[in-house]
Amino acid sequence: MGGQVEFGTQEDGTFQYLTFVTKEMIKTMDQYPEILVMDTTYKCNSFGYALFNVLAIDGNGQGIPVLHAFVSSERSDILALCLSFFCRCYDSSKTTTVFVDKDMAKLVAIRSVMPHVSLRLCSFLHASMAVKKALFERKVPAHLLHYTLTHFQQQKVYKSEEVYGEAKEKIKDVSSPSVISYFEDNWWICPQMWAACFSDSQSFHITTINHAESFHQKLKQTLTTKTSLSSCIQHLLSSHEYIQRSR
Repeated sequence: MGGQVEFGTQEDGTFQYLTFVTKEMIKTMDQYPEILVMDTTYKCNSFGYALFNVLAIDGNGQGIPVLHAFVSSERSDILALCLSFFCRCYDSSKTTTVFVDKDMAKLVAIRSVMPHVSLRLCSFLHASMAVKKALFERKVPAHLLHYTLTHFQQQKVYKSEEVYGEAKEKIKDVSSPSVISYFEDNWWICPQMWAACFSDSQSFHITTINHAESFHQKLKQTLTTKTSLSSCIQHLLSSHEYIQRSR
């Protein structure tokens, strides 16, 4: 099987997405379908399209790009169309876990197209930053902010439900109703997505989307808002060839 590409527009012909996989990407997915990392980067082409990328994790723990999609918007329906195309290119039933940041559009898109996978939130940086920002916005005093973050970290990393429960009670004991409501609505409602003790899927020690972020940082060394779309695509293809040669 060769590479595949799909182009989507609205009824009036307005661009929605351009997504593609190469023959080598499909081969990688056939070899390593279990764990995927998804993230989006920006300001890498002259049209201003966001670049949505999917990476597979190989046997050495290396992230290998397996889908690129230029999208006019990160709306969940557009991302879902890109993921539907992706899932038609390999046996997606073998994918067990997807790591992603806490972006509702991505979460909705993944759930609609791959309802069987376990969704895991990036637990190293994004979760902690999101909680810290929320506590700042609620004007939590510095000493309580540190205390709360410490116990949230315990909930993330410890594999004991008892420790998770104890940390939850300690957070509740010192928190205002608005802070408790924030945790209830955003974190404690979905512990299986971020707390180690509730994980029901094999992750091979992957806990973040750093594979994608590292890939994006390398792209940004070459791609800018002045890069034409064709040059951007060519660079992605060249980058993938380099990754394959270096493995």
